[in-house]
Amino acid sequence: MDQPNDKLRILMLEDVQTDAELEESALLEAGLAFTLLRVDTREAYMLALDDFKPDIVLADYRLPTLRIRKFRSSW
Repeated sequence: MDQPNDKLRILMLEDVQTDAELEESALLEAGLAFTLLRVDTREAYMLALDDFKPDIVLADYRLPTLRIRKFRSSW
């Protein structure tokens, strides 16, 4: 975030839509100002790291098609 008034850029790695909605709702209820991008594949995640440039990554640790430990180091 460049300036204090900028929104937090959150990259969410989540494959279940309802889980993503619950997480987003909790963030909104906490009063956070943010821009959220949800991805559910390794390819989309890797692209988002470069294009979206998140401040933080929220990741579902148990994605059936991904092994978080294998690409966690890219965070």
